[in-house]
Amino acid sequence: MVTVWTGREANALREAMRLSIDDFAALARISRRSVANWSSRGDAMRLRWDAQRSLDRLLAAASHDVHVRLDHLLAAGHDTRMRLATEPGRGAPDLVATLVNPPEPEHDDAAPALIRLERAVAHMRMGYQACRIRETSDRLPRLMRTLRSARASLDPSRVGKLAAEAYHVASELLLKLGDVPLSMFAAERCAQEARTSGQPLAVAASDRATASVLLRSGHADTAAALSARSAQRLREATTLDGPRPLSGYGALLLTEALAHARLGDRAQAIARLDDAARVADGLGFDGNHGWTAFGPTNVALHRLSVLLALGDPGGALHAVEHLEPEHIRPAERQAAYYLDTAAALQRMGKPQEATAATAHAARIAPELVATS
Repeated sequence: MVTVWTGREANALREAMRLSIDDFAALARISRRSVANWSSRGDAMRLRWDAQRSLDRLLAAASHDVHVRLDHLLAAGHDTRMRLATEPGRGAPDLVATLVNPPEPEHDDAAPALIRLERAVAHMRMGYQACRIRETSDRLPRLMRTLRSARASLDPSRVGKLAAEAYHVASELLLKLGDVPLSMFAAERCAQEARTSGQPLAVAASDRATASVLLRSGHADTAAALSARSAQRLREATTLDGPRPLSGYGALLLTEALAHARLGDRAQAIARLDDAARVADGLGFDGNHGWTAFGPTNVALHRLSVLLALGDPGGALHAVEHLEPEHIRPAERQAAYYLDTAAALQRMGKPQEATAATAHAARIAPELVATS
């Protein structure tokens, strides 16, 4: 028996009934968009009374096997995900304080050289992708303060690009902490700095940061539209000449694919994945230009995520069966592979294999991995 239906319980029932988003929506007489929204927002969304009554009827009429599977899914906490561990350290509190009350720029005759700032930002981004989360959250506040002070003596456009990268990572960290409002605040700062830089690739990256927060907050339609517009602007500004523009463009296509999947629009999600696959084939290798980790492998990983969001765990696992997990880079992507694999296995009624996959993720990214 379910006392109160949230998106988590509703999505678990759909999976227990082995139904796609479209089929479940038709059976419950509820819009496809609502069902997709339940899937993306989980226990953050409490269903309206009419939807609760519809799901009560579905559950009452369901077979014993469905009830057993539902109990297993809810007991296992099937919303397995990656999030930032909140123990120790001053990094996260200091980061929040720096965002909310940015310090006044200091006029320092001994301001760091631009090359030192570029190396510091690169080191911070490499640490984040390597899942050294506490180290990254500890470094970020001081780096942000240094970048703010550097404007007085260094090229504002180049400092703006570096600041945009720092705010991008801040947004991702806060999203993993579950602080969606502050994550959006950091994403907005990222966008401001990117516009200051005047660099199309920086602007495109800031749009991806914003789209990620929109996806998490249940605004997949806005995230899809933003990603599509940003991809078009990047294409026009760069003609996709070179690996960096190709990688930025491909990453936006993957973000748009995820957004369409959250909306339950399989056709558009697969179309964007296929577009991204063609871009990756044109690139010809798994790179990390602009910190996108874009390439054929990342397209396959997003196909796993997209099909999982669309309620097709079998298809999701099939999409990555050719990958060699130990060769996936960076570590953050490898951990995400194991977590999505665990979620797919759980939904297919294979809890032991799901637990093993989650354990792999925990070994790779112990500071990031937790099961709800």
